[in-house]
Amino acid sequence: MILTDCQVILTDAIETPNWYGRPMENPPESVDREILGGRIIRAIKAFRDASGCTIHEAMDFVEERRAELRRDRPSDFG
Repeated sequence: MILTDCQVILTDAIETPNWYGRPMENPPESVDREILGGRIIRAIKAFRDASGCTIHEAMDFVEERRAELRRDRPSDFG
């Protein structure tokens, strides 16, 4: 099986606390900003631009991040 660069990074992130040199709990600020603003497509694009992931990988990441934000920061959602 051949892994994309993003899959390798995400797989490595499970074992190490870094994602593209950033802590996993701190994805690109633009991703959180777009999610919190309800702009999911823009959040996916921001993550893809930052990581080089496929659209499917970015969609999965944004979906998981959105769930985390809803759980941890419910007052930030309108």
